Amino acid sequence: MSAREDEVCGFDKLSHDGDHQLRRVRTNGEIKWNGDFVFISEVLNGERLGLIEREDGSHLVRFFHVPLGVLQPNGQFRRFAPRRHRLRYAPEHQPHCQL
Repeated sequence: MSAREDEVCGFDKLSHDGDHQLRRVRTNGEIKWNGDFVFISEVLNGERLGLIEREDGSHLVRFFHVPLGVLQPNGQFRRFAPRRHRLRYAPEHQPHCQL
């Protein structure tokens, strides 16, 4: 979506607070951060993300009001994700260990 389309649709008014640093997600899902590229998500291609510094030096990464994860000072992105339950296999599809 172009900047003009953002204005027409009203997305420019949905910008992040003044304390956020803004980054646009590249086509490969990365943002530029401190001279390096950090993978966030290809799904957010072209979208603007807000980064706000936390007390510990890490940055909270948000897509508007939705927190996506934390960018660590070392450049690693830790995604917030729902808890995963144990993976279960049907009896005929149980994995076989070969030693």
